[in-house]
Amino acid sequence: MTDPLPDDDLPAPTRERARRSTALAILQPDPVPAPPDGAVLHPLVVPDPASRKWFLAQLADEARLSARMYFDSRYRVSRTFQLLLPVVIGLFALNYFFFAVWFSFPVVSPVIERVGCVLLGVFLYKLLTRELARYRDVLDYMARYGR
Repeated sequence: MTDPLPDDDLPAPTRERARRSTALAILQPDPVPAPPDGAVLHPLVVPDPASRKWFLAQLADEARLSARMYFDSRYRVSRTFQLLLPVVIGLFALNYFFFAVWFSFPVVSPVIERVGCVLLGVFLYKLLTRELARYRDVLDYMARYGR
């Protein structure tokens, strides 16, 4: 194979010019100045007090959203929620049977049972709020992209 004839107006390729320059591919964006100490980068958006709902209205909306989540055929709950929801409900039943039937001391058992119920309730609440936040994100995504 023969090399093509070089054009007279173009400089002859040198060793350095034979390779393509990657300077454009590695361009750095404009440097962002460091935030001052103690600065909040993304301040929270405080809703207008007039637009905030009452606690009971928020509770009803959350209950409605969780019922919608359970019966929405397009949404699949996470594996964590699928596995931990029956476990937590079973632990509620086990807590009752253990402290009321099998291990019943007059003062100690009711107190420990109530503490166990509170801890399980908080865990169930956290589990449900995480799943509802995930469901809200999925609903926003479906509304945005038309699915």
